[in-house]
Amino acid sequence: KENVYKSLIRFIPWFKEPKKSKIKKYAYWLEDPLTGDGFSVDCPSTVNQKSILQDVFWKLKKSPSVAEQKLSDKFKRRENYYALVQILKDDHNPEMVGKIKVLKFGQKLNALIQSELQPEYGKAFNPFDPLKGRPLALTITLVAGFNNYDQSKFVGEEFPCVMNGKKIENTPESMQAFVEYLQTSPDLSNFGFKEWDDDMKAKVKSVIENTVPSMRTTEAILRDT
Repeated sequence: KENVYKSLIRFIPWFKEPKKSKIKKYAYWLEDPLTGDGFSVDCPSTVNQKSILQDVFWKLKKSPSVAEQKLSDKFKRRENYYALVQILKDDHNPEMVGKIKVLKFGQKLNALIQSELQPEYGKAFNPFDPLKGRPLALTITLVAGFNNYDQSKFVGEEFPCVMNGKKIENTPESMQAFVEYLQTSPDLSNFGFKEWDDDMKAKVKSVIENTVPSMRTTEAILRDT
């Protein structure tokens, strides 16, 4: 409404690996100037592998040519995060209330989570703690055509997760029922780094060579990626 999205959400632990309830990866949005095709691809640097896309970015960024420096923007990786959230309130999409979804977010929202875990002053809260986390008032505005999360903030006191409309309790029975309930949530592992198959390697090679014609030596490097 009026270019502002608001909802109240609660971060949810990933029951398979609670210590990995937040997944981080680097990715690119690439566009082939020859075909006009655009696609997203994960950066191998996410798992400490060699990345031809990082090599291309830095070669262009450090080039004495101003045109090539500007071209480096087309190979700038994005830092993405993924986590499970339960929607507590959403006037825009009331049918979503109570559901668990995957939230994709960037550095600013991650910094907000880190400040909740390690505040400069006051009490620390773990947003993923099913009993003692605090809800997040998610506010997204449009700034220069991009989503902006600066007005988002954690609110209130610690708040247990909700199951079937009721707050869970710190009892063995309630926690066991909650774990079973979480097994119906999306599998967060599906959002981790994905290795490049031969088709993806060919697409990346095409983008590099069609964007930077002078770079015609990528085939061998891609074979090692």
